[in-house]
Amino acid sequence: MKTLIVLISGTGLRSDLRLLRYWGKVPKMLRRYGFEVAMICPDSFGSISKNVETISGELNKVLKNNTFKETHVFGHSRGGIEALYLTQDQSIAQFITSITMLNSPVTGHNKAKKVAASTSVATRFLYWFSNLLGRMQGDKHPDSKKLVIELSLNHMDRLFIETHVPVYLLQSELRYNELPFVWKIISRIFYPKSQLGDGLVPYQDIRKHNIIEIPSRSIADQPFTHTSPIAITKMGRLSKTDLNKVWENLINTVVLKSNQ
Repeated sequence: MKTLIVLISGTGLRSDLRLLRYWGKVPKMLRRYGFEVAMICPDSFGSISKNVETISGELNKVLKNNTFKETHVFGHSRGGIEALYLTQDQSIAQFITSITMLNSPVTGHNKAKKVAASTSVATRFLYWFSNLLGRMQGDKHPDSKKLVIELSLNHMDRLFIETHVPVYLLQSELRYNELPFVWKIISRIFYPKSQLGDGLVPYQDIRKHNIIEIPSRSIADQPFTHTSPIAITKMGRLSKTDLNKVWENLINTVVLKSNQ
């Protein structure tokens, strides 16, 4: 029996777009290593609660029609939070071997909290434009306002994680002086003050939660950003070889630890 790797995309870009491939060549690489790969495509600007329903439905179909040795779920950014909520559904949780969040703001995103509290014209326009962008990509239920509110919440305080499902979090550990020039400008917009993180998601203290941290520098020879580990872009200047190595090390770390 094969091992199933489930990939759940994050906010802003659907993973089923052919021209802008969210996961790049990662699925092809994983299949070459012998894994079965399921790319779940929730709405790019959909709320977490609505997307969890979509993900549960799609994953249920995959699990019911096939038998797998193990099922490892990887969620990027918002997708990692949605992956956590799968543990609340016993029909799915019983099949999950592990969950890995890739730079997911699981304890709440400070920038989202500020946007959620705003009632300005600019904020309302941002919601409208985001929903429009989502529909142009194929979103069925875009709701960027609810999404922002949900991203501001501490989901670890709202969830009971099944004890048999180990949860991992891979966090970027960049500082501004390590960022490429363009990404440094974007980071200044999101976070005026220097801090651990990648410019989009700040480094989070997860010690009080039952989460296993995977230090980014333990699987990569050089720093990488929010996007580069999953091949949306190569802002951290990772080559194809480096990218493959990151994922190979990541998969080995999660699979081996889960089997211990």
